[in-house]
Amino acid sequence: MSTYKFNATNRGFSLIEFTDRNGRECTLQKSSSADAECIWLGQGSDRMHLSQDDVTPLIQLLQYFEQTGELPESFEDCRTETETPLPFSEDN
Repeated sequence: MSTYKFNATNRGFSLIEFTDRNGRECTLQKSSSADAECIWLGQGSDRMHLSQDDVTPLIQLLQYFEQTGELPESFEDCRTETETPLPFSEDN
């Protein structure tokens, strides 16, 4: 299991550093985006820029994987496994 280091960027944004399963250095960082609350997730310059709305469905998918070791075939599977209603529709 990876060690998580909680830091801040030079500009004062929250930064969490960790290594993935293959030993690659990754980060989870608060974005400076002015138009939405966002984070950066990934490694080096190959990172995803995710808003809170982007993260919501990903959390459901990751929780399903955490519980089953598999990926769901649909969001309906997430509802069944987690017994938590999703705050969005599959069309989003």
